[in-house]
Amino acid sequence: MISDDALRRRARFADFARMADFGPEHPDYTKLSEALKSGEDPDFERLLKAQTQRAGDLNYAYHLNGPGLYIDTYLRNFLLEYNGRIFKGKGNEQPTSFNILRSFVTPDDRAYVLKLLEEKFFQLNLLDYIDFVTGPSCKSSVELDSFEELAIYELNSAGSFAQVVLPGFDNLVFCGAAIVREDSEIAIVGVFGNSRSLFVQGDPLTADMIRPAKRQFVGDGPWDLGAEKLFDSEAYYPLIAMTRIDARKRRIEARYIMHETKDTFRVTTDDPAVMLDAAFFARGVDLKAAFQTAISELSQYRHVFDLLHNLLHFPEFVQHREDEFYIERHPTQLRLKPPTTRIRKLRSSLESKYVSNYREVLTLGQSSEIKAATLANLDLKFETSGYWRTLPMDKLGADKQGNTIHGKTWVEQQLSWRETGYNDADKQPTSVVPVSRDEDVGYVYVMRSPAHQRNIYKVGFTSRDPEDRANDLSATSGQPDALVVMQSWKVYEPRRVEQAIHRELEQLRINSRREFFKANFEKLRETIENVILGLNARVT
Repeated sequence: MISDDALRRRARFADFARMADFGPEHPDYTKLSEALKSGEDPDFERLLKAQTQRAGDLNYAYHLNGPGLYIDTYLRNFLLEYNGRIFKGKGNEQPTSFNILRSFVTPDDRAYVLKLLEEKFFQLNLLDYIDFVTGPSCKSSVELDSFEELAIYELNSAGSFAQVVLPGFDNLVFCGAAIVREDSEIAIVGVFGNSRSLFVQGDPLTADMIRPAKRQFVGDGPWDLGAEKLFDSEAYYPLIAMTRIDARKRRIEARYIMHETKDTFRVTTDDPAVMLDAAFFARGVDLKAAFQTAISELSQYRHVFDLLHNLLHFPEFVQHREDEFYIERHPTQLRLKPPTTRIRKLRSSLESKYVSNYREVLTLGQSSEIKAATLANLDLKFETSGYWRTLPMDKLGADKQGNTIHGKTWVEQQLSWRETGYNDADKQPTSVVPVSRDEDVGYVYVMRSPAHQRNIYKVGFTSRDPEDRANDLSATSGQPDALVVMQSWKVYEPRRVEQAIHRELEQLRINSRREFFKANFEKLRETIENVILGLNARVT
């Protein structure tokens, strides 16, 4: 039975749908434009102006109001893309990712803009979670009701990326994942990093390969299809995995693998709705052969999806370890950015929950020994008697129980070709082999330039020799005098240590986008050493 909250969300989508594609092609566009120009209805004009202002304000606020962790950064970037299309009057021309990430958003009840569902932020070491799901405390079945419905559970790797080895992926790192439940369906998106040396650029992209309706958002090229950096890391490129599961029927309904390039994503999916759309645009495509190709490619990422599917036990894990979680308050960009006129207006026009200075993140320090583990097979079926078909937002469809829903509909159809390929894949179990902490070693440092005012220092981290890093910075920063290393500390997980130090020094930061702080050196040294001691991160 669908919940009241889900029904209310559907009602908001129904209202939202009427304006999703409101542009020059809409039958009421000319009439409305003329009415606004004539000033015949000043009350309506004021209302429309207020709604437009709120839509822009909410979109900008969400861009700035996250804790700046791995997965929430990606969710906010996707949200910007979706709202950008709505603002252009093309809300029905969403990218492929919307087929899964639609589950993570909801329309605002006062303006034509999408916002994220309620977010629950977590930060932990992936190995602790794997230790739980492979241990005796974890139940064999998934408790569907353990997930709060229509709430986003955001799991972020604590500190630096979680370096794990999956079969076939010796260079994979885990950044984070997000999970949301609506009725019996659970949607999951995971952000990974794969070695840039393994990136395959793919076939060149030309304008005629893109549907004209979508081409307006990406232009006519040329596009840079080289690998994007993973959060400024040159070693990895972003690999996004998404899946949708019917937890009650224990059935995988769709999988997506997205390789992020400089200008776009290269997507492989077995979602019939996407495949059918592609086949309709590119006439003459052998649909069955296209499905088999997609399934074959996705089978190479079987162990990545096994890892995501095992996240279905996450609420159980949180309950099991709830006494060990502690709260970290992470400043948002709204707190860190200078108080510009735009930000002051946001604070005066929006509800306080949208303009938070800090976000509370439930954090769990690593406690488990580092060891290999084999993930349990959740016995999810890779077959379906139907699929979700995306509709224009203003069109009515029906869900699996026959309830009315806008923007999509459940299509009953036996897709027998989906039952082969995946089940015949390599039977090797999904083993997670963590990379030893000893291999994630670097330095945190304090540097200073003689050209700066007194008591101005740069605090950062590097995986190389700090002197080499200072030389690089001096050569590229345009400083009249070289940066000098005042002191450095060799530590485990240097990125994590740096982030913790920056949080402690936040009030002393000169510029929110740079790593310079104003304080006497002894204050900095004492803070850094206390953080290193608290994290037990010093390399002896």
